[in-house]
Amino acid sequence: MVKNIILKSGDMIISVAAVISYLAVIISAVGMMSQKWTFGQGLMTLIGGIIGVTIAFYFIFIIIDIRDSMREIKKSLISK
Repeated sequence: MVKNIILKSGDMIISVAAVISYLAVIISAVGMMSQKWTFGQGLMTLIGGIIGVTIAFYFIFIIIDIRDSMREIKKSLISK
């Protein structure tokens, strides 16, 4: 039962997690820029963090697409 709920709302959960991750990267980078760290270190943290979060969630969405494709292939093989 819980598995079905997670599978149905999984896209929304992952999208919300991505937005929260982006906000965390921005807040930490701005915090680094305004504290004892230099502007350049904060800027590199911002750029590296945004690239890292984007790549991580891109791969998560790719894995989900592969899973959906495998499910469709399985359905087509079973129905034959």
